[in-house]
Amino acid sequence: MDCASLRDEFPVTKSAVFFNNASVSPLPARTAAVVSELAKGRCASASADFPRWMQDVEETHRLAAKLVGASSPSEIAFTANTSHSLGFMAAGLDLGAGDAVSVTSPDFPSVLFPWLNLERQGVEVRRIERKNGRFTPEDVERTLDDKTRVVCIGAVDWVTGFMADIAEIGRLCKDRGVFFCVDAIQSLGVTPMDVESMGIDMLAAGSHKWLLAPQGVGLLYISQRARERVRPSVAGWRSMNDEEDFKLEFNLKPDARAFEAGTMNLSGILGLKSSLEMILDLGAPAIRQRVHSLGGQLIHGLRERSIEPVTPEDPGHRAGIVSFKAPGGAVMLHRYLGDQNVVCSLRDGNIRLSPHFYNNAQDVEAFFKILDQML
Repeated sequence: MDCASLRDEFPVTKSAVFFNNASVSPLPARTAAVVSELAKGRCASASADFPRWMQDVEETHRLAAKLVGASSPSEIAFTANTSHSLGFMAAGLDLGAGDAVSVTSPDFPSVLFPWLNLERQGVEVRRIERKNGRFTPEDVERTLDDKTRVVCIGAVDWVTGFMADIAEIGRLCKDRGVFFCVDAIQSLGVTPMDVESMGIDMLAAGSHKWLLAPQGVGLLYISQRARERVRPSVAGWRSMNDEEDFKLEFNLKPDARAFEAGTMNLSGILGLKSSLEMILDLGAPAIRQRVHSLGGQLIHGLRERSIEPVTPEDPGHRAGIVSFKAPGGAVMLHRYLGDQNVVCSLRDGNIRLSPHFYNNAQDVEAFFKILDQML
């Protein structure tokens, strides 16, 4: 299996140049079929297949652990979305007056808001200032002192596509004894991630972007070190060690699955299972190479037209996003591209393109043909 062979899994490519995976991706045909079959099964026989569904959930834990480099599936929990995962981490660390957290800013609101929510408890929130989306490990270090308990960053800037030096920041946090929390929604599925070698204690991502899966599923990784400090702010029957016993005995699971409080989004999780199987079969290095090649073609083509991307050219500092300032105005160009069936995003005055592995050079050529007509 290679990237090119899977294009037929994405029928959207027959009617559009789809460069919007950083927003909401299309579902692969195989994943759509899994979700449909689950709905049909519920319709025909209610919960008769529940034991098999639970086996599939366990397998999805395993696949997600493999994707992020976790040492055990028990370090993975499924939540509703990235915001929930980050909120659980912020609320569960028992931070208060005298504690400080360092957070990238400006960033997507979900990265910052869970920590700002702790200011009412006396927690000091320090901003790791992004400049044009960029920041360095040195910028992180300048915010740290003996009060710092957590560093939380967006791995990839959602506007410019800048990818942080995650491993170096992880080493810095480890040396300082600080928990390292990463929002990986714009990197996981397109860039290889290894939580252990990168020193990540907590990682959050949603499934509906680069993971090519349904909306409403969040992937949460919590290292054993972090789990010893983070307690669930919400607990339910599935948070308990013997979840099927239903005794009123409060005995939390000792791992990440304590954060799975109740009935789960089975259609989302089983859809995620299907998409993870495809991504893992392709392999993270092959996906990264393909997406970086497409991104490089876009950057080169923009520069040929004297349009300077705001995304770094260096592959080490970009994932799948390529953004640029639009000549003549981004709103007008975004509307024109949409009218010509080029699906992309308008973000902070930039046109944001985000191809995935199923895109190809013909998509890039079609985009530039349409862009040239506008110019």
